[in-house]
Amino acid sequence: MNIDLSARLIFGGSALLLTLGILLLIRNGSLKEKYALLWLPLSVFFLVFGLFPSLLLWVAQKVHLHYITIVLLCVIMVFTYMLLYITLRLSQMREDMKKLAQELALTQNRFVSKETSGDSASWSVGHSQDGKYSPTSPLRPKQKKKPTLGESQNT
Repeated sequence: MNIDLSARLIFGGSALLLTLGILLLIRNGSLKEKYALLWLPLSVFFLVFGLFPSLLLWVAQKVHLHYITIVLLCVIMVFTYMLLYITLRLSQMREDMKKLAQELALTQNRFVSKETSGDSASWSVGHSQDGKYSPTSPLRPKQKKKPTLGESQNT
């Protein structure tokens, strides 16, 4: 397998950028550890075989794969399984977020119904004094009316 130097530099440089990018994402906290365990070995794999493509041919011969395209197909399959796993996790997280949003809406509705029925719940949940919804007001105790300049503070 004879690959010229420019192709080696392109593949090796791309793999090096991928590896450094993954390390930066881990360092910044953008990529969680369990996903880093998927991407980091794969980027190192690309780095090694990008810089030393003859090593890929040697590995293929050792595992009795006589066509290099089969090895590349195996790498593509690994990518496909990784993408499937990540897609399944995203789907599960989306369902979890949907359930949490529904539970939050039901909880807010219970608090509002208690507040309007006269149960004097001391919490305001996303609603102002006039009963209108305000998404900026979080769950917090109602504030007492502050006296103005003309009113006595002893009341």
